[in-house]
Amino acid sequence: MREISAEAAFAALREDARAVLCDVRTQNEWRSIGVPDLAGLGRQPVFLEWVSGPGLPPNPDFLARLQAAGAAKDAPVYFLCRSGVRSAAAALAADAAGWTHTVNIVGGFEAPGGWRASLLPTRPWRPE
Repeated sequence: MREISAEAAFAALREDARAVLCDVRTQNEWRSIGVPDLAGLGRQPVFLEWVSGPGLPPNPDFLARLQAAGAAKDAPVYFLCRSGVRSAAAALAADAAGWTHTVNIVGGFEAPGGWRASLLPTRPWRPE
């Protein structure tokens, strides 16, 4: 697992059509705070909770659902959470399960240097 800034992740997503952004925050966070917007890149992030709430164990279906969402094991997968902690855990789990290019976005969605602070595109969350 590597770690990069939100701006570097957005640039990588723009340059590599196979790259996937996986937002591992909770539905409540998506609903109340908003989500990354990749529409300008012609695609959408994968929204997949790593945990469904504080103190709960990781989602047991996380890796299967990540693969089912189209994140190929040999494609870059950029993981994002609120601050970069849960996304690091998710990236490490994917790495251990055979994904070969897992990347944690430091600063996550809300922390200094994160997605919103870097003024990257966001939108309100719409359940799919």
